[in-house]
Amino acid sequence: THVSPIKAAVTWALGVGDEVVATTKITSLDPEKGRAVLACACAVNGKTVLDGEAVMMVSRRSKPA
Repeated sequence: THVSPIKAAVTWALGVGDEVVATTKITSLDPEKGRAVLACACAVNGKTVLDGEAVMMVSRRSKPA
């Protein structure tokens, strides 16, 4: 699997030992091109510190019957 550089905005400085909670959500899927776009967010103490998207190459699979 290949991931493109994430297009993101960092909105907060992080410190050593900070616990970062990362979440992703598939926002689009193109099986013909083998690509998925994911919305990405990271938070520290409930405050968003990174918000952006990533494009990933995924396996091309046929739809289940």
